[in-house]
Amino acid sequence: MSLLRRTLHIAWIFALLVAAAFGIVKAQPVTVTMIEFVRVEEAEWQREVIRRFHASQDKIRVELVSTAGSNLVDKMLSMLASGTPLDIGYHDPPIVVSWAKDGLVKRLNPYIERDGRFLEEFFPLLLDMTTVNGVRYGIPMDFQLASFFFSTERFQEAAVAEPTEGLTWSEIIEMGPKFVRDLNNDGAPDRWAVQFPRWLYWWTVLWGFGAEFFDDAMNPTRFIGDSPQMHDALEFYRSAIHEKGVMAPRSVNGVSATEILVNQRVAMAVDGSLRVQNFHLLQPDYGWDAAPMPQGPAGNPSVINGLTWFIFEDARHPDEAWEVLKFFSSEESLRLSYEMRGILVPHRAVALEWAASPSLPTNKQAILSHLANARPWPVTSASGSETLNAFVAGVNAVVDGQAPVSQVIENWRSAMNNWLARNARN
Repeated sequence: MSLLRRTLHIAWIFALLVAAAFGIVKAQPVTVTMIEFVRVEEAEWQREVIRRFHASQDKIRVELVSTAGSNLVDKMLSMLASGTPLDIGYHDPPIVVSWAKDGLVKRLNPYIERDGRFLEEFFPLLLDMTTVNGVRYGIPMDFQLASFFFSTERFQEAAVAEPTEGLTWSEIIEMGPKFVRDLNNDGAPDRWAVQFPRWLYWWTVLWGFGAEFFDDAMNPTRFIGDSPQMHDALEFYRSAIHEKGVMAPRSVNGVSATEILVNQRVAMAVDGSLRVQNFHLLQPDYGWDAAPMPQGPAGNPSVINGLTWFIFEDARHPDEAWEVLKFFSSEESLRLSYEMRGILVPHRAVALEWAASPSLPTNKQAILSHLANARPWPVTSASGSETLNAFVAGVNAVVDGQAPVSQVIENWRSAMNNWLARNARN
């Protein structure tokens, strides 16, 4: 190497050292991996928030991981098992709590104690759903309440007054025949008064009859689902479908918004308030509204839920993941969620904006009123759990007419007592 080239080489190295010392050489951004939303309308909001996050700083980049070809739980667990864990995941609170107890989810208390004051603007009940013995594991991204939706057109057609506070399930059964139609004249109904509640929302009707599966929803020690109240609740479903013919069979299980507005197979449906986004996508300006949840013998309890972000315990970049979650949880990002999707969010100020907005449903207070008697999903409702699978199979057997109520309850009693005994030994 010539003297000139050696001198230039040394000068170049010296320049790099000086630049590094004064922060002129920019460090490469840290990449945080985040699972992508399954539903399109949610994914659009997620991508827009990420775009804004990237524009706000240059130290962290978010990489979305698709669930294509797999379901959400399997995708997150398979990545964990393969040694390539995500930084950020999301699911319903029972899954987050279950995984936290298994040591898969990171404690957020140190972050919250340092700079988590923004959570003071959140509804406490939503935060409590992923809090175990004072340890917080998740941050809610939306605010879901079991709600009652109906078609204004079907009520006009049937010449029935729209549902209001105090309507009972018995009254729905009584007026139900006015909504039933055989539209294709084949001798069988293809429109019904009310949809059998989708997903786990059939649970709220059981509560309305005073039925419970366990003595304690979060720390079960005794099965109490062999009660007269459980028998009456399941018998209500069986009779409404197979005897009265006013509740749609379980096969009519599409999203409530689609079944009410597009397929027009039902006039009423129980679903989560998250479904407001589907109504807005389909027909935002007319044809539907919300009403208070119908009353059962024990009242009209609702369920509160909120899809929840969490950081994996084995996350490669937990500190940066927290910065991402802070941005997603900001008032600006949650207002964007409300504006893009029309949904209720966990930030109280933005939730009040939602309640005051002129968009449908007109009766937003009917949804918010459920907060007073809302309950979180029991821990035994975690997706894929032995208990949930047994409960779902039993309810389905009743509503499909495949097993009598008494047999289903006896099957539950035997299975749940065995499950409780095994858990006590462990």
